[in-house]
Amino acid sequence: MTSKQYQLMSVIIKGNEDGSFVDMDELLERIAYKTTKQSVQFSLRALINRNMINKQEREKRRGRRRAVFSATRMGYHMMKG
Repeated sequence: MTSKQYQLMSVIIKGNEDGSFVDMDELLERIAYKTTKQSVQFSLRALINRNMINKQEREKRRGRRRAVFSATRMGYHMMKG
């Protein structure tokens, strides 16, 4: 796992303060490096393909329907180890 994927996983596993899953804009705000939305989408697809995260059903947030992301069991296991 790359350092950027590790950072994304850390944010996804932590989730939001209210216990909800994070969406793309929340990820972009909370990662430590500056990047584009397209770059994060590329990394998220790689994590999905490696069965580290799941894309959940869209939720209405801030006036729009947004995809949210959660870690899989494998994702939690890889981050612990």
